[in-house]
Amino acid sequence: AKSSSAPSGFTAGSSEQTVAMFVVTNTANVDNQTATIKRMNVDVGSTISNTAARAVKFYKDDRTSSNNVIASTTTPCFGTASVICAFIDSNFTEANFTDVDVSAGATRTIVVTMDTSDAASQKNLTVGIDAGQTTPHFEWTDGVTSSITMNDSLPLSGNTLTY
Repeated sequence: AKSSSAPSGFTAGSSEQTVAMFVVTNTANVDNQTATIKRMNVDVGSTISNTAARAVKFYKDDRTSSNNVIASTTTPCFGTASVICAFIDSNFTEANFTDVDVSAGATRTIVVTMDTSDAASQKNLTVGIDAGQTTPHFEWTDGVTSSITMNDSLPLSGNTLTY
């Protein structure tokens, strides 16, 4: 689910702006199984033109510590004569995503930040989670089944930030 604290509306860009917050819930279950998030990817819609590769980070719980970073990457740049750098959907695998445990009956917040310092006036950014039919956008395990990609809550539309 989207966090009620997820940002939306008019804002100014920054070098590490919180652009989305998601709440992952593991409802109480008969075996008290912990759910482990194995990977998570976001669906990005943006009209921002970046002048260079920009950082994208996922945090567990909050941004108070670099120890909470569970995945990070930079936006790609394309072309040689006319370089274009753009925000695109993330593509984390299990290998470059740190597992996040969610105890039975508990919730965890995933915070997504991006370097939006190139965001000009009247540009938009939306970050959500796609259902990911061919490449899972959300993969987890319950301690019994090693790879679960089915999630009834997806897709999840993100809030739009306007600069």
